Amino acid sequence: MTVRTIAPHRHAIADVDDIICYYREQAGTTVAENFAIEIDEAYARLKQHPNIGSPRPALDLDIEGIKSWALKRFPHQIFYEIQNDHVELWRILHPRRDITQVTLSRQRFQ
Repeated sequence: MTVRTIAPHRHAIADVDDIICYYREQAGTTVAENFAIEIDEAYARLKQHPNIGSPRPALDLDIEGIKSWALKRFPHQIFYEIQNDHVELWRILHPRRDITQVTLSRQRFQ
């Protein structure tokens, strides 16, 4: 088993920050902290098992190599791509968002 590093793009970092702020304002500090813990656990799992995610976004959106993995206790998905030595985190999005090719376009991340 190869353990990879996690490399979040600025959009993924901003997504997490926005989600934590939303939960803090709408549901309280405990819920926001629980989300942060769940994200940390998800990152740790992706480091060890990067193939755990579904290739469906790659098929649905015609973006080769993109995978998604749903959080267990929160309604969000991590969109990522496996590289040789790291996992690139593209976005962390709620499934009700309009997840389009533009949202996940490689051009946005270069």
